[in-house]
Amino acid sequence: MIFSYCYTDGTVKLYGKQDRSLRAVPMPLRAAQALDELPARLDTRVLFPGKRGGYLNLHNWRAHEWTPAVRAAGVLLFELARFMGTSTEQIDKTYGHLLPDSLDRARTALDSFIADEADEAFGH
Repeated sequence: MIFSYCYTDGTVKLYGKQDRSLRAVPMPLRAAQALDELPARLDTRVLFPGKRGGYLNLHNWRAHEWTPAVRAAGVLLFELARFMGTSTEQIDKTYGHLLPDSLDRARTALDSFIADEADEAFGH
């Protein structure tokens, strides 16, 4: 099991507000294999150190890595809520600001659904 740590306010701590906050999430086989193939690091215990060593800047990481990855993956809010053990409302309230194009994505999904329904209704 991989534990997630967070660097905040100048200290490293186990990520999660309480023990129940820690969750097991599925990892694609390709990702697990890539982790296994990483060479052992002698200079740090950090699995993914920042470009200049040390800890990642969480704000920059979210903007440059997390948000583009979520967009590309097309992860659904419902799926995230199930893996995180919370409600979609809480996910949206807490993390919704991290997905700046969420309204556009929802609008596109609804437009696509409506177009598909119209095609079926008219036999296209």
